[in-house]
Amino acid sequence: MRNLAKDLNTGAGIVSLVVAVLSAAIKGFPEQSNEIAGRVGIPAALIEPQASLAFIVGAMLVLLLTLLIRARLERNRDHVADAVERYRKNATDLTSDAAGGRVVDIAVKEPTLMMAGKGETWETQVNLLAEAYKLDAAEFAAEVARRRSALKHNASHLILQDPPWLEAHGGNDWREPGANTSRLTGFACDYAMIQALTDAKFARHPKDPWRDVARVSGNTIFVSKEKQCLILHRRARFSIDGKPMAFGGHLHMVGGNFEPSHDGASLAETACREAKEEIGLKLIPHNVPCLLMREDGTNWHMAVFLGVEVGRDYLQKHAAGALTYQTWEGDPEVISFRRLEEILRTNHVVPTCYQAVVAWLLAGAPVSTGGSAMWKWRAVRLGKRLAKIPAKFRREGVAGDEIR
Repeated sequence: MRNLAKDLNTGAGIVSLVVAVLSAAIKGFPEQSNEIAGRVGIPAALIEPQASLAFIVGAMLVLLLTLLIRARLERNRDHVADAVERYRKNATDLTSDAAGGRVVDIAVKEPTLMMAGKGETWETQVNLLAEAYKLDAAEFAAEVARRRSALKHNASHLILQDPPWLEAHGGNDWREPGANTSRLTGFACDYAMIQALTDAKFARHPKDPWRDVARVSGNTIFVSKEKQCLILHRRARFSIDGKPMAFGGHLHMVGGNFEPSHDGASLAETACREAKEEIGLKLIPHNVPCLLMREDGTNWHMAVFLGVEVGRDYLQKHAAGALTYQTWEGDPEVISFRRLEEILRTNHVVPTCYQAVVAWLLAGAPVSTGGSAMWKWRAVRLGKRLAKIPAKFRREGVAGDEIR
């Protein structure tokens, strides 16, 4: 709506300018003023005779303004593709150890999700998984039932079938050009089934139980171009039941698990739902690149929407403490560009978040409203500098609550 209002204001300004130009155009032609006014739909009373030379100057000014507006619209339309190509170009020569995950690729739009058995009962899904993983259906169903009865919250998930980038296609942690990232196919299931699949009794690789259980998440890097800052998520140290959280107290992207029962078939819907839950912001990602990553250890396959712009009103509510979100998960945190490098160099940033922010910088810091949040050359230079620092060499930072 804000962009529409800007467009309407721009349109009104152009109309006013045209009126002024026509007013200045017809001195020396007073006998034609009524005819000209009628043709362009402007009351003759608005037209004041001016110098005839102003007609030529005014016409050139209107033409120039039209060309400038058209060029701006074209830039906004193509800025996502430009960011994608900029990332691919800058990531090609990066060979450092990303330490935490692998960036698979970056795309103009999110991948299409294909779900086997969506809408079926969980019992049907249990049989589908047992068949796919070559398990005894009765034993697997019994284990799932036992796990399900013990869970307080049993969210739906998507397990990828033959994940497209389980194996590296090269030595570059920042891009795997051989991966197929346009479509993801998997099984809709619940968390009880995932627990059973990763149990030593059923796991194909007991020492690495997540190797064949690849889940999907939707995430967002939020940015304010006006205030020159990122909005990230400071994870809580303990879960709602008092257990230590993974990467508790660390900065992370805003986002989480794709839930087939809530998110349809869109990772953008996942990112929107998670943003509402985690930081109190309801905003569907659009008009930004979609980064595709795989997290080491957990085998999360992550879609990250890079550079979704937030409005001034959200930052005002954040400053006033007037946001509503699930505080037990953590809190939103505003990170100024001025301190971005300092904070990223600490050990209090989740590695995949580090990689996603660096990828955003390597893409030229794109924003959903068009253009970049900072000078592209500055963003790329900072991204390359950070990309060359392996995690083990990032200095120890202060406690999470002290980083501002």
